[in-house]
Formats: sequence, structure tokens, C-alpha cells
Amino acid sequence: MAEEKTTKNFDWQRFVKVQQSLPNVGKDGKGNYGSYMKLEDLNPALLKVLNDNGFVWVTMPTVEGDKHCLSYTIVDTISGASIGGVMDLLMAQSTPQAQGSAITYARRYALTAMTGLVADMDDDGQKAAVQIAELFPG
Repeated sequence: MAEEKTTKNFDWQRFVKVQQSLPNVGKDGKGNYGSYMKLEDLNPALLKVLNDNGFVWVTMPTVEGDKHCLSYTIVDTISGASIGGVMDLLMAQSTPQAQGSAITYARRYALTAMTGLVADMDDDGQKAAVQIAELFPG
């Protein structure tokens, strides 16, 4: 079972300052489904904004039941309160490379989801639907 996060004393007004100061990070990564922010570009810029406002971003690969997951948390260093969750690590293969890719993907999307930063183009699944239609015509 996931660890329960404490939000009672989380300083949401200070967190609003984080969201108002979100950096403009280029979408230089190229993948099967379009452009995306690379974690190595995103982390330094976004972590600086979080840290400057008294927040720390923590991620940790873990296992819950039989699932590989990424636990993620934003800690308010002043109050000690935190917000976060757990994301399943989806891997096509059971190799160290696949696990590393899944961790990187989960870190990027958890961080951008938690802060409100847009990490990639949102096509509402249209590209994936087109690819499925091409695989299974008629």
C-alpha cells in the first residue's frame, strides 16, 4: 500500500509562486509520438524554481505488490508537509535498459503533472489511435 502523504500544512500559496515561475523548457526530445521535454533539460530548471520556494522533489523506484513503481513526492521544507503519489513503471521488456527508460519517463511525467508544466504536445491519443488503425485495418 502506498505511503499516505500529508497535505494539511502544505503551503499552497507558496506553491502557486512555483507555478507562476515555471520555466520555459524546450521540447527537444524526439520520440515515436512527437516532441517532448528531456529530463536533463527539465530537472535543473524546474528543481531550481521548487528549491527557491522551499520545496524539494523526491522520487524513488519501489515495488508495490508485484508491480514496479515510482514513488514521487514534493516536500514543503518549512512545514514538513508533502504531496505525492505512486506511478506504475510500464516496461515492454524486463531489462535494466527498459527499467531505466520507464523510470526516466515516470520521473518526467510525474514532475510535470505535479507542477502543471506541459511536457509534450497533447493530441488526445490521436497518433496512437492512427497507429492502432494501421495495425488493425478494417
